[in-house]
Amino acid sequence: MIKKVIIVDSDLIIDLLRGIKEAEEFFEKVKSREYIANFSTITETEIFSGKTSSMPHEKIIIDTLLNLMNRIDIDKDVARKAGELRREFGCGIPDAIISASAIINRIQIIATRNKKHFEMIKDVNVFTPY
Repeated sequence: MIKKVIIVDSDLIIDLLRGIKEAEEFFEKVKSREYIANFSTITETEIFSGKTSSMPHEKIIIDTLLNLMNRIDIDKDVARKAGELRREFGCGIPDAIISASAIINRIQIIATRNKKHFEMIKDVNVFTPY
């Protein structure tokens, strides 16, 4: 079986932290390596900006989850591509960075519930797992 290589948007992680059953099921597939999952450092920033992320047990949960996935840092190529995407499509900076991270790293699928944030970008496909 060919595994899907994906980049995970912040909303799915937030759903997991909120205890949404479908998110738990999705991340079980990540844990079992059904998906080869990646995340952008902007996603990490968004997750740790939440109020509950300052709680020690929440940090452990977040770190455990992020350790299941590959981290994609924002380098010069990602930053420039994100700028181009923001200019061309008018998307927000976090979504532009996630999209650019996918494009630069040849990841064709963004896993998100926020389809409308990414569907205008032709170089990526949106996967809504639930």
